[in-house]
Amino acid sequence: MKDFLNLIQKQKNNFYFPLAIISVVVFFILVAVNITLFIIYKESSTQKLNVNLPTIVYYPKLENSQIPDISAQSFIIADADSKKIIASKNVNLHFSPASTTKIMTALIGLNYFKLNQILTIKSSDIPPVVAGFLPNQQLTFESLLYSMMLPSDNDAAIAIADNYPGGQKAFINAMNMKASALHLYNTHYSDPVGLLDDGDYTTPIDLFRLSSFAIKNPVLRQIVSTKEKIISTVDQSASFDLISLNELLGYKGVFGIKTGYTEDAGQVLVTAINKDGHTIIIIVMGSQDRFADTKLLIDNVVEDVNYVPVNL
Repeated sequence: MKDFLNLIQKQKNNFYFPLAIISVVVFFILVAVNITLFIIYKESSTQKLNVNLPTIVYYPKLENSQIPDISAQSFIIADADSKKIIASKNVNLHFSPASTTKIMTALIGLNYFKLNQILTIKSSDIPPVVAGFLPNQQLTFESLLYSMMLPSDNDAAIAIADNYPGGQKAFINAMNMKASALHLYNTHYSDPVGLLDDGDYTTPIDLFRLSSFAIKNPVLRQIVSTKEKIISTVDQSASFDLISLNELLGYKGVFGIKTGYTEDAGQVLVTAINKDGHTIIIIVMGSQDRFADTKLLIDNVVEDVNYVPVNL
């Protein structure tokens, strides 16, 4: 730079000096313009590439349309991610959800309690399904989740609601608010267990929407896929061997979710299946044999589903 300034000093009276200065200035202007044009070109090319790049999604395609005759009054088979219905019957009819109500109970509990939070049994011996808890016993929220979702223990569901701020009334209100938030407009809960058939109602399509949301929770997914679990009270004074009521766990990719039964509701079953890395959910309601019905749907429908790529 010093040499350059000396050269300018020597040549300042030279005839060609102004031309040299102008040339230098023009050179730097041209360099700047070219750099700017290059940056604009790169940005526009990147934007164009992003706009034109297709999004590939996978949709289930049923190769065989032969739907088996089952005892359930209503059923739905649908993909949990795309929400595409694969096969269905009477999906908008109202049914009592029975103990599949506990899917929502689990979600509300998971939204408030920590897994290691200690809850107290305030009421027990709620038929027909009881674990044998005694009043004032304490268990972690996680243990109560296992008890509620595997053998469908009613005492555990009530304990979760009892320990919620405001008790059962506030808990049931939170359940219905969550139903509204999930756009389950044909669903209503009157208790956290699913015993009040006159006040608890849903439809197969709503129950599918709830289940497809719930199964994304990793904790709940792990719990409902468990066949057997031993839990204990916090002080280790009592332990309980829990066995899942879901007879289909492990069958052709089945990993959940929840059974249900009352005399008015009939047999209900919500099933989640891993199919080629995708989750398919089957709901049967008003069934005379929920496991046989679901197994027929798995063997004759889910087995014939293939996932095809679609560009959006």
